[in-house]
Amino acid sequence: MATNLVFFNCHRGITFCYNQGDIRDVMVSNTIIKTHMTTGNWWGKAEPIVMYYHSGDKNPVPPGSIIENITFSNIRAISEGGIVLWSKVPGNIRNITIRDWDFSLVVGENLMAYGGNFDFRGDPDIYEIVQT
Repeated sequence: MATNLVFFNCHRGITFCYNQGDIRDVMVSNTIIKTHMTTGNWWGKAEPIVMYYHSGDKNPVPPGSIIENITFSNIRAISEGGIVLWSKVPGNIRNITIRDWDFSLVVGENLMAYGGNFDFRGDPDIYEIVQT
């Protein structure tokens, strides 16, 4: 359990990004997130929450590996980006619960220059899919 977290003035908030094994039974509660798009070579597009599972030839996912039973409770976010949940393999991310969510999507000064896409740097397999 992770509780009473503050992410302030960040380019990305809470991130679950994995390619070997499982992430299970995690609760995140009582959290404040304020993200913004940052110029330069930073990872992230101001997403308050990101979950993605690496997969593919370069990063094979072990059979049965999953991200599951993740609960977010009492989350307050002001963000220039949305939530990202993504897996190349159907069913690798499941049973995600978001309760008591107060979310404001805002337009920031860097949106036109840097917004409008997803940032999957760190996994060349995903990055190739998104670029095509």
